Amino acid sequence: MQPTSQLITKFFKRECTPHEAELVHRYLANNPEAMDQYLGEGEWQELTHFKSPEAGRSAQILKNILSHVEPEPEARVFRLNLRVLSRIAACLCVFATYLLWLHVNPAPVLKNAPVLAAQKPLIWKTTANRSNTVLNITLDDGSRVALHPKSSVQYTQPFKRARRNIHLKGEAKFYVAKDKKRPFTVYAGPLATTALGTVFNITAWPGGSRTKVRLLSGKVKVVQHQHVNPDAQAVYLLPGKELVFNNKKQSLLVSAFNNEPAKPLITVQPGTTIVKGDSLNFTNQQLPLVINKLQETYHVRIQPGINLKKYYFTGDFNSRTQPITQVLNTITTLNKLNYNIQTDSTFIITKK
Repeated sequence: MQPTSQLITKFFKRECTPHEAELVHRYLANNPEAMDQYLGEGEWQELTHFKSPEAGRSAQILKNILSHVEPEPEARVFRLNLRVLSRIAACLCVFATYLLWLHVNPAPVLKNAPVLAAQKPLIWKTTANRSNTVLNITLDDGSRVALHPKSSVQYTQPFKRARRNIHLKGEAKFYVAKDKKRPFTVYAGPLATTALGTVFNITAWPGGSRTKVRLLSGKVKVVQHQHVNPDAQAVYLLPGKELVFNNKKQSLLVSAFNNEPAKPLITVQPGTTIVKGDSLNFTNQQLPLVINKLQETYHVRIQPGINLKKYYFTGDFNSRTQPITQVLNTITTLNKLNYNIQTDSTFIITKK
């Protein structure tokens, strides 16, 4: 039984009966922390001189009290040291202060904080050449593709990505814009040809028995991209070399190809030019004469940037179906020359 506060005050004033004093004494003995409410430092000192009732009398008093009280199950009492209680109280106080601070000072919202945008799906563009002439394609990185008839290429839009990948079916010649940080790779059949800046020709017809890579300038790396370890099978080509991969036997052969222009023999008769309707036929004709006939037929201006008298050409064109750019591309490639277009639409022929 817990005594009232008045009774406890009476106890400290020594005004209790022996029975009341025994009751208060037992309560304070089991709950020493309750004494802090009633005693100061001086009173604690005085209390040391107070004598509790004799042990025999205390036992008799307790026996009388318990005889009038119904027995209750024994309860387990946990006693905490005052120092432990003070530390727990201090921790709870600090935690409560922190929660209050967060409520008063919420975390600021960064207006300019970067937001991760959803990654956009790749957009692929497919270009097919359904004509009977070479189709010239200019990519947004400055690279050019000369796509042969019945061939197609597929590439991402935009093409300016970390890796410039393009897929080929058929045959095409690639004029790669130099960019050392973004390799240019053509996937054709089982091969992947990578270049940083060069000109090469690839032939890879669907269902064909062979895949060919012919390097005209620069340097390329050719791998079997479906191989478990592609780099272990890598082949590096130099200008004038051609790699032929046998798709059935899974074997390859690297050899030189003849890219030299046809040189006229001394015994050969002077070149001829035959015009029949829209057809132009040149046989061992000096290049300056070929250029003159092209200017007359296509009504364009073509200027030689070098001396063209030592160059010859044999071939035929159709002025109605073949544009002048295709004609000049064929002539300059066979003779290891190059051409570019000026702002006034003049074609200038130069060395590579």
